[in-house]
Amino acid sequence: MKILVIPDSHLKPFIFMKADEILNNQMADRAVCLMDIPDDWGKIWSLEVYDEMYWTVLSFARKHPDTYWCLGNHDCSYLWKRMETGYSAAAAYLVKEKTEELIHTAGEDHVSFARRIDSLVFSHGGLAKSFMNDCFSQEEQRKIDHCIERINAMGAEDLWIQDSPIWARLQPGYDMHAFMARGMTQVVGHTPVEEVQEYNRVITTDVFSTYRDGSPIGNQKFIIIDSETAEWVYA
Repeated sequence: MKILVIPDSHLKPFIFMKADEILNNQMADRAVCLMDIPDDWGKIWSLEVYDEMYWTVLSFARKHPDTYWCLGNHDCSYLWKRMETGYSAAAAYLVKEKTEELIHTAGEDHVSFARRIDSLVFSHGGLAKSFMNDCFSQEEQRKIDHCIERINAMGAEDLWIQDSPIWARLQPGYDMHAFMARGMTQVVGHTPVEEVQEYNRVITTDVFSTYRDGSPIGNQKFIIIDSETAEWVYA
């Protein structure tokens, strides 16, 4: 299966417009969105920007109902009332309401913290070795679907921590190691990179984030990844 990965979007509707175009052109079979939909530099009072973003996201969800969604730390901060960098008190009610509407529109079975498709495991930040060791026995870790099911039933008390699947940073330069399972490749967002990065069977896709002045950090290119081989190309 060819999967379009939609990384962190942070109030950028054009990301979903381009994703819609790629899917319309049948370049991929379905999409997986790694979320972090709200919040961006200097936008905490710009309610019209939040409103436009969620209108675009919900339109996309209705048009592409087979899309999977992996909640990020910024999405969860509003659902769980946990302060986070960029958190907008002004938009808090709107974000919570629209995130819940997205869950209803997409279907609860399509919105989760982690998602496995064939050889790929998708999550916003990634499955860290330390988190998996704390939560699961070695025997349980050999049953990745069991672990994912358990993770998806967790709440703020389990996941609002540094090495959880919504917060982990598994990239070079961070003191955190990826959980490795035989034949499994992780696909994550959360950590801005200049170009899509593959390291220790972790593919990092957050190439749409920006610096404080609004200039892009990454190359703003989507990838399409084969769910069986984990081979990917830029769309």
